[in-house]
Amino acid sequence: DGAGMLGRICFASLQGSNLDSNAKMWRLAADVTNDLAMLVEILTTYLAASWFLPLACIASLLRAITAVDGGATRASLTEHFAIQQNMADVSAKDGSQETAVNLVGMLLGMLLVTRAGSESAAHTWAMFIIFTALHLYCNFRAVRSVVLTHFNRQRADLVLASFLTERGVSDPHGVPVLTPTQVSREESVLPWGRGGPPGEVVFGGSLAELGGGPMPLKTLLSIYSGGSDMGYLVCLVPGREVGSAAGRGSSQVLVVLSPSCGVPEMLLAYFEAPPLRCGRFSYPPATHRLGGTPGPVVL
Repeated sequence: DGAGMLGRICFASLQGSNLDSNAKMWRLAADVTNDLAMLVEILTTYLAASWFLPLACIASLLRAITAVDGGATRASLTEHFAIQQNMADVSAKDGSQETAVNLVGMLLGMLLVTRAGSESAAHTWAMFIIFTALHLYCNFRAVRSVVLTHFNRQRADLVLASFLTERGVSDPHGVPVLTPTQVSREESVLPWGRGGPPGEVVFGGSLAELGGGPMPLKTLLSIYSGGSDMGYLVCLVPGREVGSAAGRGSSQVLVVLSPSCGVPEMLLAYFEAPPLRCGRFSYPPATHRLGGTPGPVVL
């Protein structure tokens, strides 16, 4: 129990801010960790008694992680489905549906054990593997079917990449962007395959990171405090390593936000960053957004 409590606190502190933005991924992760906890609990019956305490701690830790990401993502997804501001109604019906499914599953499980029996270990493991695989597949399909209508980093990257590559920027007027349904089909609910390499766009950097570049820090500070109402600075830093061996030597975009920067300005800054790195902006370089002149800073 102590391991589960500590794990719950640590996991919430490390990933709490990430659960809302990646609700679909963490909803699926909750099912994975729950099944892993059941696997560990089954293993305790086949291993020596000395392994019981370590495996029990691991199972408790996995249950705690399941409780955190499952509960948090359920609240986020309930809010998404409550389109008429009826979160209490949606939550109550979701609980009733889950209870009904658990009741049917319990009855079918009792029937299966009664008819098929569980004399051999091979039979037990075969049933566990089959039903676990079926459970994960059904949950994967269920999560994939959810169409969220707000941006996270992956969905924003998909919309921007589609606009820049498939539709281009030569005639942006009248060109439709991806709909939420189209984005939902393309986004990944797995930890891998979720956007470009990390580090290409550093969102929320500081001016101190640019002090050693060609533009003096004093100049950057004057731009940053120039009184513009945009509230952000988008800087292209050519040749900076982006964190992976394949990306070394390529350009990195640093987005610096002012204290007065609001959510619309943050979205605008984020959408400016990847095209700047790819050289897809149509206005001249070496300009800046915080000094009154449109465009990013190119260092």
